Amino acid sequence: MKSMFPIVCMFVMLIGCVPTKQIEKLGIVTSYGADLLEDGSIGNTLLYSQFDPNIKEPVQTAESQAHSYEGAIDAANLKTNYKLVTGQIRTKVFGKELAKTGIVRLLSTHFRDASEPATLYIAVSDTTAKDVLTSTTEVDLSKFLYNLIDNNRKREILPKSDLIDFLHKYDDVGIDPVQPLITIEKKRPVIDSIALFQDDIYVDSLSPEETFLIKLTTEKFKAGTHEITLPKEPFKEDIGYDTDKSDKETIHFVLNEIRSKSKVKLDDTEKLSYTVEIKLVSRLIEISEPLIIEDEKTIKKIEKHSSEHFTKQLEEMMEKLKELNVDPIGFGKIYDEETRNKKLTNKEWRDLYPTIDVKFNVKVEIIRHGIMQ
Repeated sequence: MKSMFPIVCMFVMLIGCVPTKQIEKLGIVTSYGADLLEDGSIGNTLLYSQFDPNIKEPVQTAESQAHSYEGAIDAANLKTNYKLVTGQIRTKVFGKELAKTGIVRLLSTHFRDASEPATLYIAVSDTTAKDVLTSTTEVDLSKFLYNLIDNNRKREILPKSDLIDFLHKYDDVGIDPVQPLITIEKKRPVIDSIALFQDDIYVDSLSPEETFLIKLTTEKFKAGTHEITLPKEPFKEDIGYDTDKSDKETIHFVLNEIRSKSKVKLDDTEKLSYTVEIKLVSRLIEISEPLIIEDEKTIKKIEKHSSEHFTKQLEEMMEKLKELNVDPIGFGKIYDEETRNKKLTNKEWRDLYPTIDVKFNVKVEIIRHGIMQ
């Protein structure tokens, strides 16, 4: 029994030699922003949290200038007496001008740094990343930005936009990533639309309406909500009483508890013709006019014109995407899967994509309706 004492003492001494990190001495980086500077270098803005009870403002800002993500962290460390660590980073924001030059070089550290979470969100700033990350001190901007994107993902307003999704789509031939586009209103960041990428390069943005269409074609809705605007003319005979003296030419409908599924089919590999089948099932919870919806004919009419509305919007958006040569729906990936005898290259698909022909078939079904407001 006595012979074990020296071994135990040695074990205790070895444990004492293991390096530890005192959390009070760390600056936990929670958000990172990057902007392109005039000299071609990168201006970096970092938000980091401190757990020092003597600090009045636990969220601090650090700025640095570097040519890489790791260089940005090292340069920022020279300006703070806390060791900056990135294991809890929640969001990475890229200024629009920098995003136009490509952002993957600032994301590739994920594969070498196991501490960096794969669930972090990526966004583009309509102005600069610094503007977004320094827009207000009234709230914890790191939490605010993360929750802003995360809540709208959960509410089925935004398509997938995390780091892993971006890198997968960047690596795959025939599909391009999309990310939230952030602007500032009343000194608070807000999601303005989504940013379109060609590979890792920002090229343009889509409106909220077009964002819904992208999600409709690429993901399944489980309980979404969406407002559509239809011409009033087809429904004039269905209005119960006249409450509108302003001669409005449109009616607004709110679809709720949207469930949808879509299927993209390559009909002809030579002609590059596709068919996209979309089925949308929904409740109707609000109408801007007092339509007599108890009449089944009125419901069928709403379904018909809603289907035509979405089909037309999809066709218009598709022309825009082809003109920009960005493929967020993934037609190229489907083409590559159907032509396995030859591996598709990125350049080949960029040449082919503007020539594809896409037919959209949308079927809207209203399963029930509640009290109209």
